[in-house]
Amino acid sequence: MSRATLVAGFIAGALFSTAVGAQTTVTDHLKCYKIKDSLKLAALVDLNSPQFGLEAGCKVSAAKLFCVPVTKAVREAVNKATKQPIVPQPVSGPDPGDRLCYRVKCPNSVIPDQLVTDQFGTRTVQKFKAFMLCTPAVKGAAVTTTTTTLPCAGPGPACNGSCPAGQSCELTRGGCACVTPPVLCGTKPACGGTCPSGTTCTPSPETNDCICTSAF
Repeated sequence: MSRATLVAGFIAGALFSTAVGAQTTVTDHLKCYKIKDSLKLAALVDLNSPQFGLEAGCKVSAAKLFCVPVTKAVREAVNKATKQPIVPQPVSGPDPGDRLCYRVKCPNSVIPDQLVTDQFGTRTVQKFKAFMLCTPAVKGAAVTTTTTTLPCAGPGPACNGSCPAGQSCELTRGGCACVTPPVLCGTKPACGGTCPSGTTCTPSPETNDCICTSAF
């Protein structure tokens, strides 16, 4: 093995370790389990998205997956075709948002039957088996920037610097801090939009929007 190959391998390994260590614990992944649904559903729905348009007359049958939010820390990744290590990229995304779903196999774990409720009713789902991992995705190439490496700082109101993906450097009562923008769910007074689990759609005290806020 040549010295150049050894150096290239060392650099790739160092980059991989750095990328793994720099990962944030953002719960924007979904771990999906294959399940047995006790509801014998037969429904017809129209599905419409800004990206792909209207798909009318879609048939819906019994649920096959139960997905829960998770964080992910990459221990190792490799391209099986080239045998080269894959350096994780800092791609995160909103919920809901685009996702790529990968087949996943985990060590066996016992998950009890779960009583769940959705638009089609309340029932018990059974026989959980890890099946897919859905990661945030963006269309096109990942956006990278090297314009600033400063942490979020400043005496205010001129807060500047970098923050984790999905956050911005804003002035708070304690000074400059990385802040996650509130999830909008409508406009006053009709706050009836959809919110992530554990939050409710309520009027914003500062704007004419409705925002998702924790019930606690």
